[in-house]
Amino acid sequence: MAYPVSRRWKLAVLCVAIGILAVLVSGCASSTKMKMIDPATPLACGPSPRTMEYANITCDLEADAVVGHWHGGLLNIPYGDLTASLVIEATPLFPGAVEEELAEAGYALVRKKSSVFGEVTEGDVEQDVSIGGTITAAEYDTYSSVAGTKGEATVTVMWKLLDHQKNEIVYTMEAQGEAEGSDQDKMAIVGAVRASLREVLADPDFVELVSG
Repeated sequence: MAYPVSRRWKLAVLCVAIGILAVLVSGCASSTKMKMIDPATPLACGPSPRTMEYANITCDLEADAVVGHWHGGLLNIPYGDLTASLVIEATPLFPGAVEEELAEAGYALVRKKSSVFGEVTEGDVEQDVSIGGTITAAEYDTYSSVAGTKGEATVTVMWKLLDHQKNEIVYTMEAQGEAEGSDQDKMAIVGAVRASLREVLADPDFVELVSG
């Protein structure tokens, strides 16, 4: 049965409106929140965990290395490259995120204004261990909508644990994390780092080392 032209136009307009509404709803739901994708569940630490300090996270990627693409339009077509500079820009957000994950897992934190591996001196007993890492790989894509821009990130971190008493690295683990969230504040990248850390916190060998 052939529909009148006017009715066809109504159906076409309705379909477009539904599509736009779906994009708006998706954008509102994803651009303002951070969600880790299938994160591991941290294991419980011992009743008297060793005092721990967050050292730092560095990025081992070249700033101009392509790590993904930005997408736009109703079909989210890729239009341009995204570089690792976006990952590097997010590094100032890592300390708070890492310390929050450690605190939620029950670890005793020692906070300093600045600390990196190599600055520890003999006899420094303010913390038993320090944790830090290096980003060795990353993927980052953004998807624009009327409501905002969502980011999707996959980050691989080589985590290390420094024992101050022994003055040596006693634990290493390369772990991958995935997350999505607002592109404006790089929440997907931060969330992916947090998801990567959860892989470490779920490792029985790590928990044994820091449980005292």
